[in-house]
Amino acid sequence: MAGMPTAHHPPAHHAHGPEYHDAFEVSVRGGYCQYYSFGFRTVGLEVSARAVADLHPLIGTEVYVVRRINPPDVALSTGVYNDWETLVPVNVGAIYKFGEGQFQPNAGADLVFADYTHDDTRHYIAAGGRVRGGLDIVFSDHLAANINAAIGAWSGSQWETVDRHLHNAGLIAQGSAGLVVGF
Repeated sequence: MAGMPTAHHPPAHHAHGPEYHDAFEVSVRGGYCQYYSFGFRTVGLEVSARAVADLHPLIGTEVYVVRRINPPDVALSTGVYNDWETLVPVNVGAIYKFGEGQFQPNAGADLVFADYTHDDTRHYIAAGGRVRGGLDIVFSDHLAANINAAIGAWSGSQWETVDRHLHNAGLIAQGSAGLVVGF
């Protein structure tokens, strides 16, 4: 059959490496995110689809986890020395991929939302945005490693109830790495 790889004719590759132009991609990454004194360890999943040319709208979610040491007065009154705080942010945005070949840079932006605390009557949502850049290192036609960096800001009205050293708005910075699988 024409176009099918055989024992005598391996699959075609671009002169600079494997072709990597899948319509859908799933990324799994781990990393680190800083918000004031909170250094979150992160793990996340993101799904993107090629829309027009090399523009990829995306949606993702992550789990941010940080161990917070309670102030001495709280530790003494509650008997709890530290707490683990967990956030599950959701992001919606787009990236644009540049170039072809084994090394494929990208840049984009997204909106980020996270339920970060609640009381008896409501949940409080932090909302913000970030710019991001990354690099896909292509291993094969459907598999790449990814390095990603982002910086932005978010705001929420009750951060000081989570920790008295937090402000209700501030910068967030994140670095992450993982794998991208294309379909």
